[in-house]
Amino acid sequence: MNFGSFLDEVKNKAASAVSGKGYDILQNNLPKIQKLFKEQVGSTLVAVVKDNAKMTLISQTVYGLLPVPIRLVVDEAVFVQFCLEHKDKLIE
Repeated sequence: MNFGSFLDEVKNKAASAVSGKGYDILQNNLPKIQKLFKEQVGSTLVAVVKDNAKMTLISQTVYGLLPVPIRLVVDEAVFVQFCLEHKDKLIE
Protein backbone atom coordinates (compact mmCIF):
# COMPACT_ATOMS: atom_id res chain seq x y z
CA MET A 1 0.00 0.00 0.00
CA ASN A 2 1.42 3.37 -0.97
CA PHE A 3 1.09 6.51 1.11
CA GLY A 4 -1.60 8.05 -1.14
CA SER A 5 -3.91 5.06 -0.85
CA PHE A 6 -3.26 4.94 2.90
CA LEU A 7 -4.38 8.58 3.20
CA ASP A 8 -7.46 7.85 1.11
CA GLU A 9 -8.35 4.94 3.38
CA VAL A 10 -7.94 7.07 6.49
CA LYS A 11 -10.09 9.86 4.99
CA ASN A 12 -12.81 7.38 4.03
CA LYS A 13 -12.87 5.87 7.53
CA ALA A 14 -13.02 9.31 9.12
CA ALA A 15 -15.83 10.43 6.80
CA SER A 16 -17.73 7.24 7.55
CA ALA A 17 -17.42 7.78 11.30
CA VAL A 18 -18.60 11.39 11.03
CA SER A 19 -21.46 10.37 8.75
CA GLY A 20 -22.59 7.78 11.28
CA LYS A 21 -22.53 10.34 14.08
CA GLY A 22 -24.24 12.85 11.82
CA TYR A 23 -27.02 10.39 11.02
CA ASP A 24 -27.62 9.88 14.74
CA ILE A 25 -27.87 13.62 15.29
CA LEU A 26 -30.24 14.00 12.36
CA GLN A 27 -32.38 11.10 13.54
CA ASN A 28 -32.66 12.69 16.98
CA ASN A 29 -33.70 16.02 15.43
CA LEU A 30 -36.13 14.59 12.88
CA PRO A 31 -39.18 16.48 14.27
CA LYS A 32 -37.34 19.81 13.86
CA ILE A 33 -36.28 18.85 10.33
CA GLN A 34 -39.86 17.85 9.47
CA LYS A 35 -41.07 21.25 10.69
CA LEU A 36 -38.49 23.11 8.58
CA PHE A 37 -39.47 21.14 5.47
CA LYS A 38 -43.17 21.86 6.04
CA GLU A 39 -42.43 25.56 6.57
CA GLN A 40 -40.36 25.77 3.37
CA VAL A 41 -42.50 23.67 1.06
CA GLY A 42 -45.96 23.73 2.59
CA SER A 43 -48.74 21.72 0.99
CA THR A 44 -46.60 20.73 -2.02
CA LEU A 45 -44.27 18.65 0.15
CA VAL A 46 -45.72 15.34 -1.05
CA ALA A 47 -45.06 16.29 -4.69
CA VAL A 48 -41.54 17.54 -3.92
CA VAL A 49 -40.64 14.33 -2.10
CA LYS A 50 -41.36 12.34 -5.27
CA ASP A 51 -38.82 14.37 -7.30
CA ASN A 52 -35.22 13.73 -6.19
CA ALA A 53 -33.87 16.86 -7.93
CA LYS A 54 -36.37 19.12 -6.14
CA MET A 55 -35.86 17.22 -2.91
CA THR A 56 -32.10 17.82 -3.15
CA LEU A 57 -32.61 21.57 -3.69
CA ILE A 58 -35.04 21.86 -0.79
CA SER A 59 -32.72 19.79 1.42
CA GLN A 60 -29.87 22.18 0.67
CA THR A 61 -32.11 25.13 1.59
CA VAL A 62 -33.28 23.49 4.80
CA TYR A 63 -29.68 22.65 5.70
CA GLY A 64 -28.94 26.37 5.86
CA LEU A 65 -31.81 26.80 8.33
CA LEU A 66 -30.61 24.11 10.74
CA PRO A 67 -29.21 25.25 14.08
CA VAL A 68 -25.49 26.04 13.87
CA PRO A 69 -24.42 23.23 16.26
CA ILE A 70 -26.00 20.66 13.94
CA ARG A 71 -24.39 22.21 10.85
CA LEU A 72 -21.00 22.14 12.57
CA VAL A 73 -21.25 18.38 13.04
CA VAL A 74 -23.25 17.34 9.97
CA ASP A 75 -21.94 18.04 6.48
CA GLU A 76 -24.44 19.33 3.90
CA ALA A 77 -23.92 16.28 1.67
CA VAL A 78 -24.68 13.97 4.62
CA PHE A 79 -27.82 15.97 5.39
CA VAL A 80 -29.04 15.82 1.78
CA GLN A 81 -28.40 12.07 1.64
CA PHE A 82 -30.24 11.62 4.94
CA CYS A 83 -33.22 13.55 3.60
CA LEU A 84 -33.32 11.53 0.39
CA GLU A 85 -33.16 8.26 2.34
CA HIS A 86 -35.80 9.36 4.87
CA LYS A 87 -38.13 11.41 2.68
CA ASP A 88 -41.12 9.27 3.63
CA LYS A 89 -40.60 10.29 7.28
CA LEU A 90 -40.37 13.97 6.34
CA ILE A 91 -43.98 14.07 5.13
CA GLU A 92 -45.50 12.43 8.22
